[in-house]
Formats: sequence, structure tokens, C-alpha cells
Amino acid sequence: MTRVDWALVTSANLSRQAWGEAAKNDEVRICSWEAGVVVWPALFQERPGGSGGDRAAGADDARATPMRMVPVFKRDAPVARDEDGDGHEGREVDVVGLRMPYDLPLVPYAPAEMPWCAADAHDEPDWTGATWSGWQR
Repeated sequence: MTRVDWALVTSANLSRQAWGEAAKNDEVRICSWEAGVVVWPALFQERPGGSGGDRAAGADDARATPMRMVPVFKRDAPVARDEDGDGHEGREVDVVGLRMPYDLPLVPYAPAEMPWCAADAHDEPDWTGATWSGWQR
């Protein structure tokens, strides 16, 4: 995967506080509201001659430099290798990175593997070399 057409960034909290629970009189009690944001490459596009804060250009603005969103792994900004193969027939392309918390393409867990859980100890080091002794209650 070398480009991202759009992304929904959200906490995806599956708790009772976020989704709510039944209360008296057929009401639903929600203790914590969740929010999500949709982002796409043209959202970061500036119109020629616009100020640095002018983000109103649409994807159909032919005068604007085309934008491309690329997945970024284990860092905050794209590097040159993320920008290869822009597919814009020699036109200049601005690149914005979307930080990915997992590898692409997705790989299913093997039968002996378990998803990471804060309550469990994880002795195998992660990519930074850190281990986790489990959440101390």
C-alpha cells in the first residue's frame, strides 16, 4: 500500500462509558462522548497565491499542486522512499503522511499469537525494545 485515499481517525472506544447503557425510563446513559475525524489528501492542499492557512482548495482545483497521502510507519513524517511512484505524469506532488499504528498489508494473528492486552505481561520486546510486565492493579 503506497497511498491513502482517506482515513477515519478515532479512538474506537468500546466501553460502556462511550457507547452507553440502559438507565431508567427507557433512557440511555452515556458518560463519555467519542469523536472521530475524517482526513483526505486535498484537505491539506493550498491554493496558489493563498496564505499558509488557506486550506479551502478542493480536489478539483486544477491550479493547485496535487496532494498525496502516504502511510508512515514508526515516524511522524514521510521520507523520500514513501513518496515514490506518485502517478501524476511528471507533475509536482505534495506529500502528507498518515501515521499508521500497524503494518500494511494486515497480517492475521497466528494460532499461537495473542493480541496485546494491558492486563497481560508481554516478555517479547516491541520494535523499540520495550517489554511490558502487565498493568499493576
